[in-house]
Amino acid sequence: MRTIFQLLLLIWLLFLSNQTNATQFEASHLKSVVQNAIQRIKDVDKTKWAFELHSIENEEGEVTDYTAAFNGALPEGQKWQLLTKDKKPATDKQKRAFIKQRNKDKKTFSVKLDQLITIDSLQLLDSTNEAITASFDVNIPKLGDDAIGKLKGTLVVSPKNHLLKQITITNLAEFSPMAMTNIEKFKMVLTFTEVSGQVLPINAEMTMRGTFAGFMELNETSKDSYIKYKLLE
Repeated sequence: MRTIFQLLLLIWLLFLSNQTNATQFEASHLKSVVQNAIQRIKDVDKTKWAFELHSIENEEGEVTDYTAAFNGALPEGQKWQLLTKDKKPATDKQKRAFIKQRNKDKKTFSVKLDQLITIDSLQLLDSTNEAITASFDVNIPKLGDDAIGKLKGTLVVSPKNHLLKQITITNLAEFSPMAMTNIEKFKMVLTFTEVSGQVLPINAEMTMRGTFAGFMELNETSKDSYIKYKLLE
């Protein structure tokens, strides 16, 4: 009986050891796949691409939209051109304002994926031959210190070609990105695709609801769609 008990205990310990090793391999493999997927996006040479961006925003019921063209081969300051504003051909004044705003947004709101996704916090949620789904802690400095620990992200990545298909970020609790502002609901969805072997964005969507000064309602939605990709010669 004692021999059988010792054998069973040995088998159980071996099982636990294998489980630990499998978990460590799983975590290591997940981090590697996600890091490679992020690197694929970082490796895109924007000077070799042209595309159009269609953006629509709804702020408390006031809807605006525009279409702009991007040509990475052009000199800095000329890469972007506003085509339409609110479904009408853009005026010269609107074109100048657009370029000024894009330069401002680039300096103020730029967030890199390897900063957005806290690699060491990755947790596997689901895994198939076609897609891996994982959760991660989110870091968006522009949302303020109060948002730390109140945002959670999930991502879907292909284990075969390391294509980052989608990133979704939602809030777990209310947070205040600035004085007198309270965000009750926050959701951001980024989707990507592969074009000519390069990983490029398809859509960027955001929903944000809350209050300002305790009584003014904040209700904003936006969607950016990237279309007509063309690889430049």
